[in-house]
Amino acid sequence: MDIGLPGQDGWWVGWRIRELAPTPIIILSARAEERDEEMDQALALTIGGDDQGAKPFSPRQLTARAQAILRHGQSAVPESTLKRGELTLDLASYQTFWDDLKGN
Repeated sequence: MDIGLPGQDGWWVGWRIRELAPTPIIILSARAEERDEEMDQALALTIGGDDQGAKPFSPRQLTARAQAILRHGQSAVPESTLKRGELTLDLASYQTFWDDLKGN
């Protein structure tokens, strides 16, 4: 996730994602000064990010970071479905359901 989201503060979005779900988060930022980059790294981990990277980045490195996070976190999400209110996500089939549409 980029912290420089249009119309929304990326830090808030990352914090909110972490508050709602165990979704892995890699936070990306583009800072010119080393001091700012160090602060971004600390803040990314403080709000619950799993990793932080600076832009520009290597797609190969980002892929490796994502794979490492997913590999370490596989036991953190034991369920094959996630439910939030009337929304159900079936992770095994990649399907989304609204309870009122399923007849529940």
